Amino acid sequence: MKTFLKALLLIASTLAICVINNASILAQLQPKGRILFDEAHGQFWVDRIDLGYTSLAKELRSAGYQVLVHSELELTKEILSGYDVLVIANAWKAYSSDEIEAIKEFVKSGKGLLLIGLGWSWVDYQKQSIDKYPINMIGREFGMTINDDIIADETNNQGEPASPIFCKFASHPVTSGLSRVAPVKGYPSSLTLSRSAQAIIMGDEDAYSTYHERVYPKGTYPPVAAVSSYGSGRVVLLGHDGFFAVTEYTRSLYEYDNLKLALNIFDWLSEKEIVRSPIITTTQEVVKTVVQPALIIPNYALLILPIIALIGAFAVLVVRKKPGQVKKVGKQKKMEVKVLHDETKKIVKLEARLDNSIGSIVEAVVNALKLPKEDYSIVFGNKKFSKDEYSLTLDEIGVKEGDILELIKAR
Repeated sequence: MKTFLKALLLIASTLAICVINNASILAQLQPKGRILFDEAHGQFWVDRIDLGYTSLAKELRSAGYQVLVHSELELTKEILSGYDVLVIANAWKAYSSDEIEAIKEFVKSGKGLLLIGLGWSWVDYQKQSIDKYPINMIGREFGMTINDDIIADETNNQGEPASPIFCKFASHPVTSGLSRVAPVKGYPSSLTLSRSAQAIIMGDEDAYSTYHERVYPKGTYPPVAAVSSYGSGRVVLLGHDGFFAVTEYTRSLYEYDNLKLALNIFDWLSEKEIVRSPIITTTQEVVKTVVQPALIIPNYALLILPIIALIGAFAVLVVRKKPGQVKKVGKQKKMEVKVLHDETKKIVKLEARLDNSIGSIVEAVVNALKLPKEDYSIVFGNKKFSKDEYSLTLDEIGVKEGDILELIKAR
């Protein structure tokens, strides 16, 4: 019997070695991610992957991505479902409300969105308000818009103040390994951010914005790139479409650290599972939980699992050991909600249940931000909930995963 068991173990170990040796080869057959460039909404030649973004598409394919183009019809939920990242670069044709809703659902489901635009260019050539810029009509859904201005820097530039070089970065996966980035000889626009949006590339201490609007004076670090989360997905907004262009006039993609920036962006946007920011507070009702990662089994391993299972079952029978009891643990449905404090402009992320009360949310935020013990109200869905309504639950007021509430002083 011992000889037989040794033979079974030898078979199992041989199969395991075969899987390990072939894993890297089989992994190469799987795309790193599927990227869709939208070119059906008035994109210019610079913003098309068969023209200005040809080299970008080539570099992405070399990095293991599949790159495809959408050039006809409206974007729909069905079209987007087959992709990991959607790119919308300097669109000048409006998106319908149905398309915007499809894009929001795409991101919320855990996918990535890259928005690229240039505010002053839209206003100059389209003679329309910056509020009607298609990039802004999408971006504002994620707390990010592009301004009608130009970022300038009189000391750190490419020969003129309106062509700045950006050297100030927030700590983020998108900015990992970067030292300098810039659209070559470009006039980048700044961004306006709200909700959970975060600036990740900014002008330095003497940068400012000028031209039509003067949104940022010196010392305010005008942002040219930002990130945001929505549901389980991620969004990046860039304030110039020339960072990654290669044309007869410029090779921006290969200048400074622009190529590294591009690859960082797509790697971050295409990650399958969003890495949440730490929950900064807990209460008896708002509970912090640690979710263990799921076991991911490659497709090729499925071929040998039945064999290994049979071997294991047979071995158990031979040694006559009783299997241990399996403890079943019920799942508690939790979701992430965000609460914006209107005075400090800080956002508290909470893991909550639908049956949590408004009062518990208020208490959690007050404790997390160390706010004075005063009366506060929660604002959600254009309605204010005061202290006498603290007993209402998140379910009762209609809060869903990823929603943002606002904490204000009771008036």
